Amino acid sequence: MSNMSYCRFHNTALDLSDCVDTVEEMANGDSTDPVSSEEERHAKRLIEYALNLVLMLAEEGDFPVDELDRPNAAAQLGEVFAVLNSKVKELKECMAEEEDGQ
Repeated sequence: MSNMSYCRFHNTALDLSDCVDTVEEMANGDSTDPVSSEEERHAKRLIEYALNLVLMLAEEGDFPVDELDRPNAAAQLGEVFAVLNSKVKELKECMAEEEDGQ
């Protein structure tokens, strides 16, 4: 079931946080419950999507990936996302103005 557009990122962030916790537990040797082969397959898809998202935002923000400052990378890429979102808001407003003017 997909998320509604108004809470897509909110719900996904909560779920992703749980996934990060699980991977940390696995990496630290604190987990005794391996994931199923299906979950492993989906984890690999999630990793691919996450990497694609990071690379896309880095490219959009003209940040060479190897130059992203790890402690600040999330803030840097989050700002790129905010700029993209502002552009979409402006486009939506322009489209609404055009519709009102017709």
